[in-house]
Amino acid sequence: MIELDVSIIIPVYKRTGWLRECIEHVLNQEFEGHFEVVVVDDGSPDSSGFKNILNSFHSNAALRYLKNKHAGPAAARNFGVRNSIGKILCFLDDDSLPEKKWL
Repeated sequence: MIELDVSIIIPVYKRTGWLRECIEHVLNQEFEGHFEVVVVDDGSPDSSGFKNILNSFHSNAALRYLKNKHAGPAAARNFGVRNSIGKILCFLDDDSLPEKKWL
């Protein structure tokens, strides 16, 4: 198994509109290391949209979907932290579009 340098944790709730573009920007990072993207659903009633978005990407980065009970973005971030394996943790909101050299 590849050792991951960074875990990027993205909490989401109900809205899928920005997530695809956010992940596209993350996957286009100019970064030499290995990273994972951990999307944490904060208890959305219908999570199929998030799963479909993640399944549409073909990448060398690990893309993971986790579902937590609805408790707000801070709880979703903390749930992501407990389930991440990168040495460094980074946080993004689903409407963030990081620059190519963000990592």
